[in-house]
Amino acid sequence: MALPGDPSYASPSPPAEQATEMNAGATSEISQPLNTAGAHGVLSKRGGWITFPFLAVNILGTSLAAGGAMANFIVYLIKVFNFNSIEAAKINNVFLGSINLTAVVGAMLSDAFFGRFPVIVFSSIISLLSTTLFTLTAAVPSFHPPPCSADGGGGSHCQLPSAKQLALLYSAMALLAVATGGARFNTITMGAEQFDRANDREAFFNWYYFIVYVSLIIGSTAIVYVEDNLSWQLGFGICTALSAVSLTVLISGLRFYRRQKARGSPFTGLARVVVAVVRKRKIPVGSSEENYYSGDKFRGQTPSRSLRYAAFWSSLYLQYCHLPVIFIWANFTQVPEFKGYYHTGPRFYRV
Repeated sequence: MALPGDPSYASPSPPAEQATEMNAGATSEISQPLNTAGAHGVLSKRGGWITFPFLAVNILGTSLAAGGAMANFIVYLIKVFNFNSIEAAKINNVFLGSINLTAVVGAMLSDAFFGRFPVIVFSSIISLLSTTLFTLTAAVPSFHPPPCSADGGGGSHCQLPSAKQLALLYSAMALLAVATGGARFNTITMGAEQFDRANDREAFFNWYYFIVYVSLIIGSTAIVYVEDNLSWQLGFGICTALSAVSLTVLISGLRFYRRQKARGSPFTGLARVVVAVVRKRKIPVGSSEENYYSGDKFRGQTPSRSLRYAAFWSSLYLQYCHLPVIFIWANFTQVPEFKGYYHTGPRFYRV
């Protein structure tokens, strides 16, 4: 039998069922249009500026609720839960770090499994639950320790929160971290998907950041003033009402949104490249252009030397390999993506 390096070698075409399977397994191989009616990954031709009021109210409400709850959080821990300033600062730092972590997780889950709209709705519901819990911790006396009392020596005696009170507080914090992180990247991405023209997307980005920063200013001033000078339960109650309004308005615009389906995890393509290279590292690599897989077909293009093992000899090698098809084929989209991740990593990871 002629090998791929021989002049007499002819690349066999993969069977139809194998070609169908590998095309179905490729998750990020072909760039798909996001704004064409009937295109792959788009449910229907919807979107446009008619969706902006719904998204704007949701952005404003969730940002105000989160900003109002977080801007004065250290003071809340000190005055209501009787933490000292150092412990309150530590808890707040962990809280803010968790929000940044959940933002990455929320973006990955929406891209790989659920889509952006379900994640945003879920985050809005969680935000409502979180602000409700914060309101209860401030309004119900048994949900927080009693205020500090003065002792005979001119000092004060402060009772630390119980385990149940801490459980309620930490639950509210965890829910708010999930809600804020889940909506952070997905809202702006979903908003951009509603528009066809680049000018409209740029205008949406400007409005998005304007709304976010205005909400942060209002949350850091007006809501903080209410919490410090009127009552904590009223301040958190305002955040709860804003969360409820933002969720209601978001769902009411459901029929206008353009929603993109999840495309699968991008890490699957990276794993395909690694497995394909390792499994085929001893194969003699030829230079015939038609032997290299490129997603939907074999294209007349020869990759660089470092790419050949991943994309070469697919149809012949498939006859002797018992791995799932998705971990045998690697194309010209996935291999450069892998090289990009590799070259942008820290230097001590490089070989």
